[in-house]
Amino acid sequence: MNSGDKSGIVLVILFFLWGTLVAEPLHIYTHYVRKITETAGETVGIRGVSIGMTVVITVIMVIVSCLLIKISETKYSIYIATAMTILTGIGYIINSIIDHDMDLKLLVTTALMLLVLAVFHIFHMDQFLKTAGDVYICAHIVYLVTNLMLVPVSKLAPFLEKVLYITRYRDTDLSLPLAGTLSIPQAVWGAFIAIIALIPTAYLMLTRRRA
Repeated sequence: MNSGDKSGIVLVILFFLWGTLVAEPLHIYTHYVRKITETAGETVGIRGVSIGMTVVITVIMVIVSCLLIKISETKYSIYIATAMTILTGIGYIINSIIDHDMDLKLLVTTALMLLVLAVFHIFHMDQFLKTAGDVYICAHIVYLVTNLMLVPVSKLAPFLEKVLYITRYRDTDLSLPLAGTLSIPQAVWGAFIAIIALIPTAYLMLTRRRA
């Protein structure tokens, strides 16, 4: 099985797990990428809820994803998941201390994820570590599809929100500023942007050569 096939399997599994507690460390990771991007954008004058901010967040998500794919082609690929999990955990702890609010379930989930990764490192299970790195890479894709397209779709009818349980852990409605633009529905805009954004990531994943 080649790298592209494995990445595709990881992506499909992650779509099914995104709406569950298992993916909570990934929810926080992508949330922080969005918040840092948003803060930087507002610093240079881009409004928080605007078409410009939606474009900037989408572009940064794609860029980070592509950078991680390129790193995954090197000998450092086995450290991607561990580094991202540690940084996310540290960021969450600092943020929790500042906000005086900490979710024990989230901490336990992150700790378990770090424990599993530690076992992989101890026993030199490099293939599992590379797959774990792909989970973080694919998290950007799932994040964009969820918050650009599926969140607005889930608002179309009450039953859709239950069916699309992936939106249970939504971060923000990225396509909201586009609602009604050129008389095109929000969900259509979201789907269009999500598909365009995923092209470079999909190309790099399919043409990737592992070290």
